[in-house]
Amino acid sequence: MRTRVFTVDINTWSEHRQAGVAGINDPVFSSNTAQSLATRQKVLSEVAGIRPGDRIFFYIQREKHVVGVYQAISQPFFDQSPVFPSAAHVNARFPFRVAFAPVIEYPRPVHVNEIWAGRDAGQIWTMQQARGDAVGRHACWCLSKSEGDLLDRMLQELNIVPLALQPPAPPPSNRPALPIDYRMIGTRNPCLRYEATVQSLILEGLADGEWRDLFGEYDDFMQFVPTSEGTEIDVVLLRHDSFGKVIWYQILELKKDRYQYDHLLQLLSYETWLTSSQAEGNPRSVHMAAIANRFDQDVRDQVEERRRLMQKPVRLIEYDFDSTTNKLQLTQIA
Repeated sequence: MRTRVFTVDINTWSEHRQAGVAGINDPVFSSNTAQSLATRQKVLSEVAGIRPGDRIFFYIQREKHVVGVYQAISQPFFDQSPVFPSAAHVNARFPFRVAFAPVIEYPRPVHVNEIWAGRDAGQIWTMQQARGDAVGRHACWCLSKSEGDLLDRMLQELNIVPLALQPPAPPPSNRPALPIDYRMIGTRNPCLRYEATVQSLILEGLADGEWRDLFGEYDDFMQFVPTSEGTEIDVVLLRHDSFGKVIWYQILELKKDRYQYDHLLQLLSYETWLTSSQAEGNPRSVHMAAIANRFDQDVRDQVEERRRLMQKPVRLIEYDFDSTTNKLQLTQIA
């Protein structure tokens, strides 16, 4: 079970809740340009990898409240129609969707200021209120398992008696797949057109439990993990023990084409940040993998030198795209 938070506003929230369908913005709705098409691929990767059973909260903009708890009951799908015939707000603007159902609802929400108080204690580290909030965009962002548990607990602390559950309308039966752009570019070294496509395909595979022989027995994963430097880690995998404590973190840094030396330095900086900020300074628990279509020779040389000096390894993983199945094939080369 992963934890995701959908950003909505007060108008769209009532329609989302009535329909039992959450949706996020499509940049192509307002501007059908090359840039908006590229942005679309990054936006839809926010919902890629959601599966039935994942825990969902909703963050209501302006009110700055978090409500829950809900559960995904579908995989992500693409639908440009209103979520129900009389819906005035959730329409073609928000076509990247997931059907959900309430698990438990509370009369009093949690204000975001109460949540941010947990950051000083190290309890909050992946929350991205700013994703979509500043521009009023509907978005979807990740929380770690411990953060989701904390939100759930905070709602319970505020509410002695939950609301009586009102089930939403049945979700639509026709659910077209997300419009992931699978086009390739280049002739000598063909690669996927968008890095966001690589990310979406990785997330879809992780959600279906793939590549455990390569990445180990992960039980959670998060994309767009924010760092204190204002950057975002593409994907972080986690493995928890039976008490919910993280055993290890694994950073995946993705490139659609060449993996260059500067990219390797960025990956190493992510390892340093994650070790100090979340892993209690324990370098054994943070691991690194670079995924790309190909790797520059100086990257290969540096990784080999690290191995020779018995420094922490960086795994290099090449991807191939199978156009017959629209899936990635991953092969570790170093």
